[in-house]
Amino acid sequence: MKTARMFMVLMMAGWGALSGPAWGETRLITISECLSLTLEYNREMLLAREGIHQSEGLYIAERSAAFLQLNASLGMIHGRDESLSLFPDASVEGNQYQGALNLKQALFTWGKIDAAVNAAKYDAVSAEQQYRQARQLALRRRQSGSMT
Repeated sequence: MKTARMFMVLMMAGWGALSGPAWGETRLITISECLSLTLEYNREMLLAREGIHQSEGLYIAERSAAFLQLNASLGMIHGRDESLSLFPDASVEGNQYQGALNLKQALFTWGKIDAAVNAAKYDAVSAEQQYRQARQLALRRRQSGSMT
């Protein structure tokens, strides 16, 4: 058992040595590669991108309040009542069908929908500005040599 474990450890170590880079080996990258990696993986940049996506979703949600909303539903109920078998003309089984169609639209909301859409537009502009600031900060930090 002990020999089998030692064999497995040696096999895994050998496989790791063959498949990965050697210890202490460095990879040289150009400045443009460094800057593109910085822009791709910087935490502030990732947060700013998600802020843009969130503001786009908010704009779509607020704008949809002004559109027609259509809701359709259908249903069927099948019932069986054995107590009705005492009566000769009564049906033991029965079907019940239901349907509904609803159409809604906000006609007058005292400007709430328009204000919400405008606020979502301003939020999108703010998110874009935060993205630009995060990009400039990331590039400035990388070019100055700071690793944070």
